[in-house]
Amino acid sequence: MTKRKNSDAETTAAGEAERAAAHRVPVSAAVRYSKGQLLDSRQYSRLDKDVLTALLEEEGLYTQEDARALIEQFMKRAVL
Repeated sequence: MTKRKNSDAETTAAGEAERAAAHRVPVSAAVRYSKGQLLDSRQYSRLDKDVLTALLEEEGLYTQEDARALIEQFMKRAVL
């Protein structure tokens, strides 16, 4: 029996797949942003940014989910 020799295309594709797998970020490793980065984002309305300005700490790092949760909690709070 003779072994089949890998073609250059197969070798290249396998190498690229291995490199891509090595650079994947785990799903649980959420990206965190500073207060300034969140406030500069186009993702939030002016009202949302006002809420974030009041609630976020200057030195803190937050995920998009953290920011959305803070905005939602603030909007749902009881008004006296």
